[in-house]
Amino acid sequence: QRVALNLVGNGVAALDRGEMLGVADRFGQTLRIMMTFTYLGREGTKPRVLESGARVHVMAGTAEVVGRIMLLEGEAPMAVGETRTVQVRLEEPLPLRAGDHAVVLSYSPVMLIGGGRVLLARCRRSRELTEGERALYAALEAGDAVAGVEAWLALQTLPVVAADVAAALDLVSGGADAALNELVARGAVHELAGSGGRLYVNAAVLDAAMDALAATLSAMHAASPKETGFTPGAVAHAAWPAADDGVAVALIAEGCSRGVCAAEGAEVFDPHSAAAAARVVREACERIVALLDEAGLDAPILPEVGEQLQLDRDTMTRGLRELSLNRSIVKVERDVALSAAAEAHARELVAAAIADAGGAATTSVLREALGVSRKRAISILEHLDACLLYTSPSPR
Repeated sequence: QRVALNLVGNGVAALDRGEMLGVADRFGQTLRIMMTFTYLGREGTKPRVLESGARVHVMAGTAEVVGRIMLLEGEAPMAVGETRTVQVRLEEPLPLRAGDHAVVLSYSPVMLIGGGRVLLARCRRSRELTEGERALYAALEAGDAVAGVEAWLALQTLPVVAADVAAALDLVSGGADAALNELVARGAVHELAGSGGRLYVNAAVLDAAMDALAATLSAMHAASPKETGFTPGAVAHAAWPAADDGVAVALIAEGCSRGVCAAEGAEVFDPHSAAAAARVVREACERIVALLDEAGLDAPILPEVGEQLQLDRDTMTRGLRELSLNRSIVKVERDVALSAAAEAHARELVAAAIADAGGAATTSVLREALGVSRKRAISILEHLDACLLYTSPSPR
């Protein structure tokens, strides 16, 4: 198809040969590419090998720049007729995308020596490829978009959005989405909910991120044993320094779902740490006191408190011990405790009843003042007597 472009004013004079028109942020230029290159040799000359680092002219469309053909680490020079994956380093940027074809000319004299197809329009400088990179280039050379996306995701260290995949591999958005959906269905890739959209991550990469989270929390708890938790930002910065806020939130949520971490309020913590156990006891204490405050002087026996709050025996025991030590509760019987507020209220009621009775009151009068059963009244009065609040009258 053809398209007409109307350039206003002196626009034509400002254009250089080989420039291309593209959508903003979708069609960039590159200085380094990976491509499948077929070496044809120089026509009419004696065949000779192509050494790594040979200076050449690279043509894409009508644009032409100087660059170098870099063979991969450890590879011998290319013989005529051979096809390999090579790295091309350009001295000036070219508007190339994956799938584009490029023609290669010798530097001097300028003549055709080969060409090929771009596999990756942006690559790292090293010529020593990892196994993961070799798998990526093999998939791209075969034209397998799904395998290419899977291999590229395996090279990442953090979850990415679909737009990142499409930009890296020069895929249309629909193609990237289709490949990602297939990989998610196969279980090779995990989909996470991020604040900026759906995130995608290779299964092994996600496991490694969870291992980093577990190790980070363990180290942070060890360094600060009195802290019950840490801010999500501090945890994320230590576990995944390169993660943005959206990725960090998604990874912490995944960690919570796996039991690697737990989050409450503005804190993240290791649910298996001593600090987490202390947090559980602290929360249990707050719930126990709240229940006893609400029950007042007619508080249920402690086993019933544990059942109502669904606390296990160990947590209940540790909570009661801590509450007794800090005087948040007061035991008036072996299995009965009042909150500090309820006990203070009992003191006020008893003191007022004794004052109204002229300085001495019977147990019956005091029971009426407390508004509880005789058994509970006796327990409370004996407790107050032990505290030397008053001299116990003869029970009547």
